[in-house]
Amino acid sequence: MNSTAILFRRTAFNRYSLPLLMGIVEQAAPDFPVYVMDSPSSAGDFLKIYKNIVIAYSFTTLQLMKNIEEIAFLKKSCNTIHFIAGGPHATADPEGTLAAGFDCVFVGEGERTLSDFILKLSSGEDVFAKKIWIDEEPEPVCLDGYFPASKRHS
Repeated sequence: MNSTAILFRRTAFNRYSLPLLMGIVEQAAPDFPVYVMDSPSSAGDFLKIYKNIVIAYSFTTLQLMKNIEEIAFLKKSCNTIHFIAGGPHATADPEGTLAAGFDCVFVGEGERTLSDFILKLSSGEDVFAKKIWIDEEPEPVCLDGYFPASKRHS
């Protein structure tokens, strides 16, 4: 059984954000398994292959309650799932997002923080000890330095 994979939870509201986020993961750790998850019920399929999975959510406040319900459902079925969050809601209310059930929250633009997170995760570090990942760089992210989309998932 493989160790860990990251699944990006795709919804109608975040489908345009995920290609860039998946590309960031692939650029930071080219061999790290990264997938799209369209339904919470498919998490079990990944747990047959991977010992641990990280499910990544990017969402606005309008999707918060649905995400809380999904997380509660998934936590009942398995304790080797970790939940991370980014996007407008997580940036505006990181503490509330943690209280909603997420293990880590990304505040602001995720290019640098998600890269750092995935590098540490792929090397075996305990990335979940740090609850809020904030990009503290004063300069804006130059998107020219990042893949515009997932190469593996076209």
